[in-house]
Amino acid sequence: MKTAEIEKISHLDYFNIAISVDCVMLGYDEKELKVLLIKSDLEEFAGLYSLLGDLIRPDEDLETASYRILKDRTGLDDVYLEQVQTFGSIERHPSGRVITIAYYSLIDIKHHKLKLSHNELNWHAVNEIKKWLLIIN
Repeated sequence: MKTAEIEKISHLDYFNIAISVDCVMLGYDEKELKVLLIKSDLEEFAGLYSLLGDLIRPDEDLETASYRILKDRTGLDDVYLEQVQTFGSIERHPSGRVITIAYYSLIDIKHHKLKLSHNELNWHAVNEIKKWLLIIN
């Protein structure tokens, strides 16, 4: 019988995968569906917008991370998030192997005012988005 430590040592590559959370914030405003996007802070994606996301800290669970990221990026803390999908294509992120768990929410934009606006955080009409960053595969 092996120990957890022996398994970790013998499978070191398995323990070098990052996990992130993306918050897909959808909202209605004047009968138009919008998505909340933020200007990417990665040089490789300069000038592009992305969903609200970040890596999960080693000491937090998935749900805690999703609400932390939403609050850190928007200032919102009164929104319900639902886990919707996991994405894990091998070369989907330039920093290395990242598995992303996506959470979403559908809100009335008028009743949830953004409390932060760094990195050009804004609502964008879904049908007007031409090119933006969403690494999903």
